[in-house]
Amino acid sequence: MTFSRENLLSPQELAETLGLSAATLADWRSQKRGPAYLAVGRKIWYPRDRVGKWLETKLKETRDDGNTETQRHMALPVQTRRQGIHRIHRLGRHHTKRDRGETA
Repeated sequence: MTFSRENLLSPQELAETLGLSAATLADWRSQKRGPAYLAVGRKIWYPRDRVGKWLETKLKETRDDGNTETQRHMALPVQTRRQGIHRIHRLGRHHTKRDRGETA
């Protein structure tokens, strides 16, 4: 791979191309996100071919089968209201001595 100036983009050029700010690209670099880059001293360069490959990974395919109806398949039924806790339920309230009829 040869790195000539024609094959490299500056952060400002890439930001303008993508419609982002150069600060966003700087944030992405600090978070290890975004396209691959070269750091030469204090200069940052983005190889054009690596930017193209990165953009391809961000491509989202849409499905257009003519069916606009959304179907949701749920594994568990949705509980509509909270079930009451029964007094003698094993996960319900605890039993005190008074509940058991014991005297202190």
